[in-house]
Amino acid sequence: MAGFIQHYAVDLGSTTLRVYSSRAREVRCTPNVAVLDPRGTIRARGARALALQGRTPAGMEVVRPVGRSVITDQALAVRLLREALWEAAPCRVWESARASVCVADESTPVERQALLAVCQEAGLRAVQLIPASLAAAAGAGVEVRDTGGALVVDIGTENATAALLSAASVVLARSVPQGGAAIDRRLVRHLYEEHDFAVSPAEAERAKIQLASLPGKNAKVTLKGRELDRGLPRTLTLAVGDLAPALEEVADTIAELILSVLIDGPEALVHDVCERGVVLCGEGSRLRGLEERVRRQAQVPVHTPPRRGEIGSLGAWRLMRWARSRDVVMEPHRTSPTAAPTAVLTGAGAAEPDGA
Repeated sequence: MAGFIQHYAVDLGSTTLRVYSSRAREVRCTPNVAVLDPRGTIRARGARALALQGRTPAGMEVVRPVGRSVITDQALAVRLLREALWEAAPCRVWESARASVCVADESTPVERQALLAVCQEAGLRAVQLIPASLAAAAGAGVEVRDTGGALVVDIGTENATAALLSAASVVLARSVPQGGAAIDRRLVRHLYEEHDFAVSPAEAERAKIQLASLPGKNAKVTLKGRELDRGLPRTLTLAVGDLAPALEEVADTIAELILSVLIDGPEALVHDVCERGVVLCGEGSRLRGLEERVRRQAQVPVHTPPRRGEIGSLGAWRLMRWARSRDVVMEPHRTSPTAAPTAVLTGAGAAEPDGA
């Protein structure tokens, strides 16, 4: 055991913490949330804490350590990451653990430093930061080291990011504060204004997930909430078409984001994207009608990988695995991280899948 070196790939998202380990050979997903008492003690975490949202006793608080891809509670982030690492592959040799970690493309040096500090305090000693769009592209099967252009759109909980990639680098990246949470808020507002009906964010999220899989505009969605005129709880059944206006605004914003990158990107790379298409990833990419809007407005093919929520951690792992197979040494933790660490991206050949 003493000679075993553990390797991880980590995607520390606002909603979900994803960890891929070299031992378990799978991505473990845990809600990145905890319930704290007034003394700061964790009373519940992960799925149990998420189930308590809106139901916590007096004095308890539901806390998320990451917001908009930025560490907002470093101590809690460390504790949740340490627990996730242990559950992914129990191993007491923390000092030898290595990891590749997804970082937002437009993160500041201070934000990258905070992320590195969390990883180090959680027990990881050799940390390589990978731009999130680059990791997502590798996880989706894009040949990231190809000189041709590729456009990856990652739609998370808080943000949607469109990144134009070429030769293992991010040429142009733009973000808008539109993701899964924005869809939930618009559903809540739509039901309030158009149907005099109040629902919780958790119920709006459940309806959003259900909408993504329902066929046709006449399919029915059932929501549990409270009628505004009398304040009594009741159930409301609506056709998918009745909720479409709440989704269209977010879909249009994301489509406009993609168009802005295509308009301002280098001509040769944009031509490649028009032939190869756009890759939509992240759980928010399941938004109903989004693929059709992007295809129609940008007039480019659209591709959606099957494991669109996990491809960030999978891609980060594949890039790190490629580096180790070619004896490219990963850089250890630094006190002053570089803007876009690319040590794993030197040499010939594209990142290879590991069969995960």
